[in-house]
Amino acid sequence: MKHQYRTPLILALSLSLLIPSLPSCQRECNHPYLVEQTVSASCDQEGKIIHTCRDCGYEYATDTVPPTGHRMQELTTPPTCEAQGSTTHLCLDCGYSFTSEYTAPLDHDMQEKIVSPSCTEQGYTRHSCSRCDYIFKDNTVAPSHTLAQTTVAVTCTHSGYTEHACDYCDYSYRDYVHYTDLLPSAYVENTTVLAKGLDVSKYNHKKDANGSYLPLDWNAIKDAGFDYVILKVGSTVRNNGTAGGKEVTFEMDYAGAKAAGLDVGVYFFTYAKSVEENRTDADMVALWLEGKTLEYPVYYDIENDSFDENPLDSILPDLPSRKVLTDFCVAFVERMQEKGFYCGLYCNKDWLENHLDTSRCTLIFDIWYARYRDIETEYSSTEAFTWTYGDQLGMWQYACTGTIAGFEKTHFDFNYAYKDFPSIMKEWHLNGY
Repeated sequence: MKHQYRTPLILALSLSLLIPSLPSCQRECNHPYLVEQTVSASCDQEGKIIHTCRDCGYEYATDTVPPTGHRMQELTTPPTCEAQGSTTHLCLDCGYSFTSEYTAPLDHDMQEKIVSPSCTEQGYTRHSCSRCDYIFKDNTVAPSHTLAQTTVAVTCTHSGYTEHACDYCDYSYRDYVHYTDLLPSAYVENTTVLAKGLDVSKYNHKKDANGSYLPLDWNAIKDAGFDYVILKVGSTVRNNGTAGGKEVTFEMDYAGAKAAGLDVGVYFFTYAKSVEENRTDADMVALWLEGKTLEYPVYYDIENDSFDENPLDSILPDLPSRKVLTDFCVAFVERMQEKGFYCGLYCNKDWLENHLDTSRCTLIFDIWYARYRDIETEYSSTEAFTWTYGDQLGMWQYACTGTIAGFEKTHFDFNYAYKDFPSIMKEWHLNGY
């Protein structure tokens, strides 16, 4: 009797070991209707066939298959300026992934570009990374017009101006200059000598054996205490072109005086007989002075000899009226002003008192006044001079027989300046400045 139960018992134990995880039947069902479901093996799940009873839900599995395992692919992400790099391992079948092999960020590779300001846009320095779109700007510069200057010279009859116009847009403005800004009058309140000078023409030069004019020792003149020189630039062309014109020593004297560090002005002797001739002379002088810079005025020299047909006789010439002579002065001076030159008048006491409209002249141009006194005392003196009108003029020629050590048998005209002419020329951009 004992052995007859052994076989069923062993079979029951074997089944219980085979399907330990499946639910047991609670309804003592014989499971007549079983449904089979095949589950394929995946990367991390086993494959099997699940048998399910439709009556009670009892299940068990058979034909188990191990997981297939992940089929991994590596995707490398390089580092950027701000983010680290890495390698991602991704399963091609199920999407499972993990990341490893991290690398540090590269930092920015910055390049600089300077952007110049335009008329309306500010300039700046642009910093940009060559590897990414990171950008920043610094060193900003305000918008700036590129201005070209055009000057219309002031004259005694109209205001002048400097027009500043942008080369790239229509922006412009003007600095107006009124004649009274340059010359309130020919008179000055200053009675202190600001500079000592002399004036020079070909007659101050000696000649060599061939008759050519020898240069002056301008360094010796500078060392003798002189600050400036007024050079004769020329005179009216006359006698069918056989006389007058540019002074033969002018170019040599200009170069020598400049090289020695002396300030320079010029004077022009007139023989013109009409307003139009004076304007023509002014045009000629402007051409002679083209490309040069003068710290002192261009002086118009009018004297009795300007109208003397025979200067060797003792008969003084008949002079035109006061108005006509003044018109001559104004014509020359105003034409020089129109061409950007500061122009004045050289004359003596007789002409100021008897031949010119002095009130008109002193409101239009500076006066270089010729009136000689004792050379020995005047050269070292800072005493101001007076004349009929009792006012001080801008420059005084006080001697015509001055001597300088080293220049034997040569006399010079000596002068004092009471006005700071070099500053005027440079501030108002006159006489080539």
